[in-house]
Amino acid sequence: MKKLWEIELKNSIDGGVSPTIDPFSTDEFYIADGWCSMYNSMRLRKISFISGKETANVLVRNMVKYIHFSVDGNFIFAVTNSKILKINRENLKIEEKFDKNIPKYMDYFQSDKAGNLVMMNHVGKSVFVFNCLENKLVQKKVTKNDWCCNILKEDNNNYLIFSPKTGTVQRYSIAENKLETILKTQVFAHGTKDQKGNFYFQSGEFKKGGMCTDSLNPLSQILIISAEKQQKTYDFEFIFREIRLSSDKKSLFLIGDNKIWQFSLEKETIISEIIAPKGSSIIEFFEEKQFLLAIAHQSDNKKMIGVTIR
Repeated sequence: MKKLWEIELKNSIDGGVSPTIDPFSTDEFYIADGWCSMYNSMRLRKISFISGKETANVLVRNMVKYIHFSVDGNFIFAVTNSKILKINRENLKIEEKFDKNIPKYMDYFQSDKAGNLVMMNHVGKSVFVFNCLENKLVQKKVTKNDWCCNILKEDNNNYLIFSPKTGTVQRYSIAENKLETILKTQVFAHGTKDQKGNFYFQSGEFKKGGMCTDSLNPLSQILIISAEKQQKTYDFEFIFREIRLSSDKKSLFLIGDNKIWQFSLEKETIISEIIAPKGSSIIEFFEEKQFLLAIAHQSDNKKMIGVTIR
């Protein structure tokens, strides 16, 4: 591992969009100003992987939660807490603002080539579909299984909604505006699925609180349910906050605060570890680039570190 750069950000990025690679310019990624930032200073920023320098920015005056790229690469649709901005990808100039019938305070998103954004709040009860090309709310579907920890696209019509509180996975059809329960299991904190039909969950513990203080805490356990509905659980002695399938679908990355463990699904054991620089926490891991982004402790979430893993 090698630390390539360390930069001081103008604002905290806590709570903003996860660092997102530009699919049309893979040497750059986007971040957004987050909590504790003054609204009149909040920007979407383009950063170089190579130098860590900011190459462009645009004033958005809100927290960007998700970025959708148009098929031709000409535009970015930046989804904020209260509006959607159509931004020229080349110069980051705002060309249009959508602020009518926009679902507010969404946390989980997926999108398709037709411009449909499928969205849900993490403790919400409704799935929303907004088409950013037509600038309209297409539909809304209320689900009995509230809460959401992931939305996964199966194809351009079908999306999987992971509802951790009830341990449920539902398939949502845009064409039919219909929800169908396809899996019922235990409470989980995170979940995903591969193309072979295998499900992967990080187990969770739901705690009832008062005055909207319910919480769902991740446990150090992985549950795998195969396409044939066979189950396996794996317990670990370390704490992690997220699971992610490797690009070859042969491993799970267990992402902790300052360490990533690679768990081989074939060998059923940890095969490698990635450690963030001392005194920092991981904010994103780009597997295909073998690149790690970290944020320094005691920096108000403003000092970002770029590390190459190779």
